[in-house]
Amino acid sequence: MPDVKIIVLVEKQKREAIESIAEALQSAGMVVTKILKEIRMITGSAKSELLDALKEIDGVEHLREDGEIVLAPPDGSGPE
Repeated sequence: MPDVKIIVLVEKQKREAIESIAEALQSAGMVVTKILKEIRMITGSAKSELLDALKEIDGVEHLREDGEIVLAPPDGSGPE
């Protein structure tokens, strides 16, 4: 299966341990690209079959696939 981009939200009370949580995610197969301590997020990618296991790592509050968001221009023009 191909890798999917993911965003991990770290539990609020575990913010100071975000580096350790990122290491645990990497050990479980995630490729970490950014650690954003201020907003408790870790971004990266992983094989889709690993997502359930990554969600179970201590300190992970939420994990979701990163999707592209496309906003319409303010004038309302754009694809239909």
